[in-house]
Amino acid sequence: MGVDDDLEAGTSTVPEAADERAERRGLWIRRATLTALTVFVLLGATGQLGVRSGTASASDGALTATLTYPHVARPALAVPYHLVIHLDAPPQDQIEVRISSRFIDSFDENGRSPEPAESSTDGDEVIWTFDPPDGDTLTVSLDTRVEPGVQWRRTGTTSVTVGDDSVSLDHTMWVLP
Repeated sequence: MGVDDDLEAGTSTVPEAADERAERRGLWIRRATLTALTVFVLLGATGQLGVRSGTASASDGALTATLTYPHVARPALAVPYHLVIHLDAPPQDQIEVRISSRFIDSFDENGRSPEPAESSTDGDEVIWTFDPPDGDTLTVSLDTRVEPGVQWRRTGTTSVTVGDDSVSLDHTMWVLP
């Protein structure tokens, strides 16, 4: 068997003519993939994929509430949730805080400070009732982290009522993989 016999059997080492369109398409797919990976790595390196907080604030009469909440988070990471309730004068009435159950259920709660005098739920909301603070400000802080199984977008509302004054704060949390 000689070299001529191999050529006749279809084992030529000469490359076939390339499909130029397929090669260009493959080149652009590789470039797009490399660009996407580069952007992802740069976002991670600059901290854009980590925890970022948001702030919401509202006032009604003598009541002002400011909420610092997780705006962007990742599963199993600690996140901020601090509600500052300020009144023009020390309150005489109890302070009621209502938080959307779906939002608060996104967290592993390790503790809250201060503990409410009463705690209940109506199914849609978690309701905490606090005794009047010594001064004109009550700060409610939760020690939380995002549940490991939570993904994508979670919305919620935190409402504060003191006497006749009431405010609502809307918040959205994006949970990245």
